[in-house]
Amino acid sequence: MTSENVATEIFNEFQLPSTSEDKIKISGPRDSLSETEYEWFRKTVDLAAANLEANEVPVACVIVYNNSIVGHGKNEVNATKNPTRHAEMCALDRVMQHCKDSGLQVDKVMRGCTLYVTMEPCVMCASAVRHMGVAKVVCGCLNDRFGGCGSVVDVNQDTCYAYPSFEYVCNVDAEECVQMMKKFYSTANPNVPESKCAKRRKNQKVDQK
Repeated sequence: MTSENVATEIFNEFQLPSTSEDKIKISGPRDSLSETEYEWFRKTVDLAAANLEANEVPVACVIVYNNSIVGHGKNEVNATKNPTRHAEMCALDRVMQHCKDSGLQVDKVMRGCTLYVTMEPCVMCASAVRHMGVAKVVCGCLNDRFGGCGSVVDVNQDTCYAYPSFEYVCNVDAEECVQMMKKFYSTANPNVPESKCAKRRKNQKVDQK
């Protein structure tokens, strides 16, 4: 079964009940999320794990509006040879398509959305998320090389955007998300780019000296 089929099963079978809980305003790990929010995040991790089983990059994203998934995505960079096809970008595209199909206003929907992703959005994705007016972002592990939510650049602190900063919660089950990435890049995976394979071999030689 492909990761796309697994995603369909996850999203078709899992719909959370509505909740009247107030939005959490503080940034932090799991204990700053409501039970409902954490369940949505765990479904994002399930999708990332399905990607790993399919030898694909284990980064996944879901976007929730009114307790329903309106967009989901996985990292498609290696598969499409398109460096912009990050999980968040794919998910945002699906939200816009959903709005078009349903006759909904994109900006209104985005302002009510929470985006869940297993790794901190890069600068490109974080910028897109803020430009689109997404209300809240919940992520797993940090992105030390390209993170756009504070690890490298903090898009939320930039004053050039038309929309206000999004609410941000990070480090939710971070170790689990990190381990999936390490497993993908440490194995003889045919979908790992040759450039990263070469870097890994170089690092292994250095370690052996």
